[in-house]
Amino acid sequence: MKIAFTGASSTGKTTLIKELISDPKFKDFNLVHLPTDARKILNSLGHKSMDLMTAKDTRQFQIHYHREKTNLELRASNFITDRSYVDIASYWQIRDNNGILASSDEMLQECKNSSNIYDHHFYFPTGIIPFEDDGYRSIDLELNNKIGDQILQNLLGWNLQFSTIEIKNIDDRKKLVLDILKEIS
Repeated sequence: MKIAFTGASSTGKTTLIKELISDPKFKDFNLVHLPTDARKILNSLGHKSMDLMTAKDTRQFQIHYHREKTNLELRASNFITDRSYVDIASYWQIRDNNGILASSDEMLQECKNSSNIYDHHFYFPTGIIPFEDDGYRSIDLELNNKIGDQILQNLLGWNLQFSTIEIKNIDDRKKLVLDILKEIS
């Protein structure tokens, strides 16, 4: 089973995965966490904060992120990840394509095709939990909301199986995910 958590920055995806991993009930699903380390990629490209990057820099980051995610996930069969190809496409559409249509179309098509590898997406909308600045992610909340909206549009438009996580409490989030995983496994 391949599960993706999808949503804009600071919506609780990684926090929930960490909570799930420590739960004995989650171990029954035999899913490993496959994170693509965005901070490591940013550092390797000589950047720290997304807000300090040029449009060319963010495009380069997204291409590296896509490549690393693909290399990591192609070799795995049972995993959970805290970003999906829907996230990559949405950031590309809203922030990174900068009007360069040919590259945009190619990246979007790759992301759309690759998003079908996941058996289920869990969508984390913005505004449910407070935004936290970690020094890396953009603190532009308007941009964050637009990306969250685009993620939902892509999930719907690409006819992907997904559930929305609209609860704030971490224990309730964990229970909801575990119940849905039980249903789909």
